[in-house]
Amino acid sequence: MLIIGVFIIDLFIVSAYFGLERVKERLAQTTVIQETRDEVVRDAYPIISDFPLFGSGGGSFYSTFPSYQQSEVTAFYDQLHNDYLQFLIEYGVIGSFILFSIFVFCIYKSMRAMHKRRNSIFKGSAYACLMVFMGMGLHMFVDFPLQTYANASYFVIFLALSIIINNLKIHKPSKLSRTG
Repeated sequence: MLIIGVFIIDLFIVSAYFGLERVKERLAQTTVIQETRDEVVRDAYPIISDFPLFGSGGGSFYSTFPSYQQSEVTAFYDQLHNDYLQFLIEYGVIGSFILFSIFVFCIYKSMRAMHKRRNSIFKGSAYACLMVFMGMGLHMFVDFPLQTYANASYFVIFLALSIIINNLKIHKPSKLSRTG
């Protein structure tokens, strides 16, 4: 129900901002034949086998991909529209495993805080972190949200918050500090 509700609210917001007819027109004009994202993903897989452990280097996709690009993809792609695959290409299995481990650990810490903490502020913060992780985790399959510095910075803040939220304490002011 939550996902359906978010979809409906999103539809209203987008249609109010852009106009529903314009959104429908854009969706009608987008075809599978015009989209080359899936071909780019297909052409990017051989890069992994050439740089398996340490990858081709952070931020090197735009310079590495053209030598693997097939002739049916004519556009220049500086980012792969799948952050998981781009991390694997640029940082290899070792770097991607470390990043994925941090991501899973923070999901665990958020779930633990939701279960163990009594204060509603802490539970709510842990829930917010979990929602950010779910949203970003899904978004990373079809786009490159973490390649934008602002998105990546906010994501790191939520990663840190999910860890910190388990150990924060609420200190109530003592009677001495209230009177004096």
